[in-house]
Amino acid sequence: MLTSLGPREAVREDVEFAAYLTKPIKPSQLYDTLMEVFGAAPTRAHVRAAREVPVDPLAEHLPLRILVAEDNVVNQQLALLLLKKMGYGADVAANGLEALEALERKPYDVVLMDVQMPVMDGLDATRQIHRRWPDGPRPHIIAATANAMQEERNACLAAGMDDYLSKPIRMEELAGALSRCRPHLALPTPAPAKDPGVATPSPPEPRVLDPPALKRLSAITGGDPELLTALIDTFLDDAPRLLDGARLGLRQGQADDVRRAAHTLKSNGATFGAVRLSELSRALESLARSGTLEGTVDLIAQIEAEYDQVRIGLAALRERGGR
Repeated sequence: MLTSLGPREAVREDVEFAAYLTKPIKPSQLYDTLMEVFGAAPTRAHVRAAREVPVDPLAEHLPLRILVAEDNVVNQQLALLLLKKMGYGADVAANGLEALEALERKPYDVVLMDVQMPVMDGLDATRQIHRRWPDGPRPHIIAATANAMQEERNACLAAGMDDYLSKPIRMEELAGALSRCRPHLALPTPAPAKDPGVATPSPPEPRVLDPPALKRLSAITGGDPELLTALIDTFLDDAPRLLDGARLGLRQGQADDVRRAAHTLKSNGATFGAVRLSELSRALESLARSGTLEGTVDLIAQIEAEYDQVRIGLAALRERGGR
């Protein structure tokens, strides 16, 4: 069953399905479902259970101390918001090295680990965690990556990660991953997370912002106008810094700096449904990853022009309180 209805309760219970997916469907999600359906011992009960993890206050019966390792401030806010909806507070680390330092200070049950981060990426950080804590309880490491390819999943598991989520992270998938974790020790009451950013039920400018993406963001945040304003402000504050970083990397011939800035712009653009901004940033990321900077001047100029349109659309949406 492929549906955009949302909760499973909205689907007729007298019709039996081998699996149930909510649109828009991600490639990795479809792949996993097909593997389950055609696997060695697929059962309807198993497939259904994987889709029906409760997302209401999970923290009430499964207390977990959580660390979010993520360099993208927009993704940080979204992760904190999803966790807060399940009753969890979380600490934040901006890269793998900061995550290791946080683990040295106090124990965590779960690390939600971005794969691509500056200073130290998620794969290296995971390997370091296994080296530093070879015996006894280690945090359950959940990979979070925008790359849905099987090769990336294999790399995460080979590095020692325990689970895998593809971005944008969905509430039910995160709840499912957390439900497979177990606390290592009695935990104090989780500290309340900072109110992160919010979403958008309807597009301000269809040419610039994609309606389905805005609806997904709205589903995550509940359409709270204050949270929406906070998330938009974070994006609008961060994007000029990323564009400056790309230009500086270009002037200094640092392809990796250009790649990192483009990667974050790609992810943030996708979060807000800025499809063209995300696609242009993806092209810039790919070009910089190849080690060449030829053609990046024109690409950066196109990204800046597209960002100006996105900024206007988001500012209008913010003024209307997300309506």
